[in-house]
Amino acid sequence: MSVLVSTLMLPYWFSTETHCWQFRVISVGGAVFGERKIYYSAQAAEIAGREWIREGS
Repeated sequence: MSVLVSTLMLPYWFSTETHCWQFRVISVGGAVFGERKIYYSAQAAEIAGREWIREGS
């Protein structure tokens, strides 16, 4: 699952082993950024990713 945020891609995925979600930000040039935090719903991972982008992390 992924969401296009401006010129960045915000993919997030589900881990079947731990039953949790994470987000990653992929730049136009293909660089991958993100955190190792886990979230227990896709919506929480997406919100965290959008906040991470907004804060300029």
